[in-house]
Parts: sequence; structure tokens; C-alpha cells
Amino acid sequence: MTKPNTTGLSNQTSKKFNWPVWFPYPSSWLRTIILIAIAFPGTKLIIFGFTGVLVSISTKSLSSFLFVFAFGILIPTIILSFIYHIFWFFWQDKSLEKKWRKLIPNYKSLWEGFYATLVMGLSCLLILLMFAGLSFVYCQSYQETAINWARCSGSMTGRAANLIIGTIEDKNFTDKPWFVIWMIISVYLYQAEYLLKQRFLPKLKSKFQKNRIQEKTATVNPIDLEMDNLRGSMGLTQMKASKKSPPNAQSSNEVTKDDNFQKAVKLAKNAAQITRTAKTKTEWYQVGREWQKTIEMLKTVPASHPNYAVAQEKIIDYQKYINYAQKIVNGKHINN
Repeated sequence: MTKPNTTGLSNQTSKKFNWPVWFPYPSSWLRTIILIAIAFPGTKLIIFGFTGVLVSISTKSLSSFLFVFAFGILIPTIILSFIYHIFWFFWQDKSLEKKWRKLIPNYKSLWEGFYATLVMGLSCLLILLMFAGLSFVYCQSYQETAINWARCSGSMTGRAANLIIGTIEDKNFTDKPWFVIWMIISVYLYQAEYLLKQRFLPKLKSKFQKNRIQEKTATVNPIDLEMDNLRGSMGLTQMKASKKSPPNAQSSNEVTKDDNFQKAVKLAKNAAQITRTAKTKTEWYQVGREWQKTIEMLKTVPASHPNYAVAQEKIIDYQKYINYAQKIVNGKHINN
């Protein structure tokens, strides 16, 4: 048994039929129907939790808040998380090791349980607010004072809440007008969550990453970037023999120990090693001197040498390193 891919169903359906965003996707309807089956038995407890939280916040009572939050929101969330995990997310874990761990709700199950509790609480509260508003308007028509309006509307709203809970406990709610309103609110709450996770958050994340890249690029000095490349690769100091040699030029195997190009290679390797570890201004001053020695040696490579063209290119490259070292020596952001 595998978990139905409701996300894929929504994507395929919306693409095939050009599904409008304002109309809930099939996954939102499916999650609402599932919520009716598993969460409606706990409606009374969830309503108690949400209304209790609002009252405790208004009265600034921390103890009351903790009590109603634990029993009216936290406990339903945990119970629903286990239910969703066992009947929905459990089957997607195909690992055969440590089966007992598969019974513990993962973050998907916990989120589904929490959001189911949130949908139940918000949808019921919105319905009760509608009843309260209608009751207040009705009470104004025959009550004279504001106190009587409040008492009248509060009493009517309480009776409406008891009626809703009673019809749920009797399993006689499918043909009630409030149930239609509840279902519409729940479907759109699930639709909002889907759009938030699948559309808004990816775009926000992409925009955030793009801004970070732009800021990072704007603050990077081209020479600093060049030196980072130097630090990370020895190949910048390694000068390979040219594949094409002049007809009368020496072969690389015939190069003598006095070959100035080979001496320049050794100097470049030494300069690169010092560059990797340089931290103080004194060390960076030495870095500049070593690269300068390398350049001076490269300038002595004769035009007849097979690596003459490479030597001329490296002279230009290594001058950048000298400029960078001088920049640090003349700056104030490096310790002596």
C-alpha cells in the first residue's frame, strides 16, 4: 500500500484542465473529506482549545493559556499526527530496518496533524463568529441596551455551538447549512496551504537566493577572486611545455639545468606556497617579492625557447598577484 500522490494529482489536473487558482484543487477536497472522518469526533475538544486560548490571551492568564493549549490544541495535534502517520505516511517508508521507528510520526505527519487541528479550530470559530454577528443584529432589533445586546447574542451563539457539537456527536450534520459553510472554509484553508508551499515559498526562496548571489557578487573584488583561485589551485603556478615548438628549438628533454624557464617554474611554486599561508603585511610583502623574482626570471627566457609564449603569458598573470600583495601591504585590514 502506498501513499496517494495528491500533489502530483493537483499538478497534472491543473495543467490538463487549466485549473484556476481561486478554485480548490482536488487534493484540497480530498484532505477535507479525510478531515471529516478523523477529526470531527474531536471537534468539541478543539473548539474548547481555540476559544480557551483566545480568552486566556485576552485575560493575560498564562496558566489558563498553557492548560487549554495543552488539552485543546497539543493533544489533538499529537493524536491526529499518529492517525495521519499510520494511515497515510507510514507506507512511504520502505526501509525494513528498525520498524518500530516507522511508527513514530515524522515531520510530515506532525505538520499534517497540526494543520488539521488548525483547520478544524479556525473553520469552527469562523462559523461561530458568523452566528455571533447574525445574533447581534437580530438582538438589536428588539433589545434596548448594549448590555442586553451582548447577553442576547452571547446566549444565541452558545446555543448554536451546542447545536453544532450535538449534531456532530449524533452524526447528523451532513445536511445542515453550517456544515456546507464549514466545508467551504476548510477546503480553502487547505488550498491556501498548498499554494503557500508549492508556489509562494519556492518563489520567495529563489528570490532570496538570487539577491544573496547578487550581493555577494557586488562585494567581491575581482583581484580577491583571482587570489582565491590561486590559493585553491596549484595549477596556476604550473607552466606546461608548449606542444608546438619552433623547428630549431630545443625539445623539453634537452633542457639543461641552467634553463631559466625551469628556474622560473620553481620560483613560481615557491611563491604560490607562500601566498597560500600569507596573513600579515610582512608576509604579503615577501609574497610580492617572490612573484617579482619569478617575473624577472621569466623575462630572461629567450624567444627561441619552446615555452617562450607561455612565459610571456605568465608574466602578465603574475603581475596581478604582485598588485594584490601591494594592495594588502598598503591597506589597513591586515595585521602587521
